[in-house]
Amino acid sequence: MLVPSLVCPANRLRSRCHSLDDNEQKGGEGEGKNSPGGQTKVSAMVLAWLSFLTVAVAVPMSAAERIAIVWPTPNEAFAQGKPDSDILQQAGSGDPASGGFGCVRSNGHQFHEGIDIRAMTRDRRGEPTDEIYAAMDGVVRYICQRAGESSYGRYVVLEHPGVTPAVYTLYAHLSATAPGLSVGQSVTRGQVIATMGHTAGGYAIPRDRAHLHFEIGLWVTRDFQSWYSGRGFGSPNEHGFYNGMNLMGFDPLDFLRQFRAKKVDNFAEYLSHMEVAVRLKIATTRTPDFVQRYPRCSRNRCHCSWVAGKSK
Repeated sequence: MLVPSLVCPANRLRSRCHSLDDNEQKGGEGEGKNSPGGQTKVSAMVLAWLSFLTVAVAVPMSAAERIAIVWPTPNEAFAQGKPDSDILQQAGSGDPASGGFGCVRSNGHQFHEGIDIRAMTRDRRGEPTDEIYAAMDGVVRYICQRAGESSYGRYVVLEHPGVTPAVYTLYAHLSATAPGLSVGQSVTRGQVIATMGHTAGGYAIPRDRAHLHFEIGLWVTRDFQSWYSGRGFGSPNEHGFYNGMNLMGFDPLDFLRQFRAKKVDNFAEYLSHMEVAVRLKIATTRTPDFVQRYPRCSRNRCHCSWVAGKSK
């Protein structure tokens, strides 16, 4: 029996729990990763992460080129080096940190897997009018137009095959997607893909707290439906592979800050610099799907080894 030894990056487990290049500038809501009724499924998310973790995150990519990425909204506060209060939309507590990544809500008990970017422009009714941009060249993988079926509301998922690993970016709570935007379509960095909004399913985002929920991360498994069906959530999975429970992100703001400071040039370098917080072994007879899809995110083929001379 093969037993891969996996590790989890420290900032993914403990990020804030209880506690661009210059020339490339461009109380708590219930965001629950597509969970039924909009309820946060923290235990499910943690279980999913412990099912694959960020496998060894020892990506040998130091020689890779610097990626090209833009901020996904017209908000220039990040590019101008302004404080988080000018970048992030607070989630009702008044604390800008509640719009950041990690255990930033409900006294550290609610995990927020992305950042909420403030609106800059509004119409006469107070509705946000900010355009939403594709952060990198990529392909549209999923569009949810039925806002009531997800705690993300109306959302778009892009995949970025041109970078290693091929991360996804997610854009949520949209009021509308760009005319003609369709699954399978190629998009370019900075292309308008949507308009900011405050759509959500299972809970309400007040108009004055409209924002873009933005994620960068990796897709967990192609076998998500089997996992979901076996958990008895009580409602169907309306989003296939692109259910938020199957999309596991890292901190976009931390990555972009390190990128701007030229501490990292790409996602592989960023992941490889993460401190390891957890190591565990999972008994399996096959190479995990995650490792097959993201081979550069593994170390020595996921440390597969024989245990007690047993095999299948």
